[in-house]
Amino acid sequence: MLEYDDAGRVDRSCKDYERPFGDPEIDFAPLPRRPWGDATHPGLASMEPGHLSATFTAHVDRDELSGSDRVALLRAHQRLINHYQAELYRDMLAIRDVLDEQEGIDEDAVGFAAEAEVRAALGWTRRRAESELGVALAIETEVAGAHLG
Repeated sequence: MLEYDDAGRVDRSCKDYERPFGDPEIDFAPLPRRPWGDATHPGLASMEPGHLSATFTAHVDRDELSGSDRVALLRAHQRLINHYQAELYRDMLAIRDVLDEQEGIDEDAVGFAAEAEVRAALGWTRRRAESELGVALAIETEVAGAHLG
């Protein structure tokens, strides 16, 4: 197991340190705690929301960031929130779709059953489940080009 000094660099005197590729002539710069240093990842501002940007934002110490890096982090978190909100709506619509495919259930009953499933799964009130499912349906049916499925 590699050991690190107080600055987060690899302690080259530890017994487990080996030169890369076994070549004693190759010398690499010390490894920081994060490969991109103490600031946010350089591509964070343009990075697509998802698991990769969530990983990068999870390992940032806000106290070490400049003002502009803090703004970039704020924007990245908002993109992640929007991304996961869209995923939540996709999940709600997927539940509704499964219920809609079942034989013998009319459309009104499908809506009520989907609301009940969402309400139970998320611990929401009936009103909130109805409202959020309504938003998901409105996005699906009324917004041209919505990326929900």
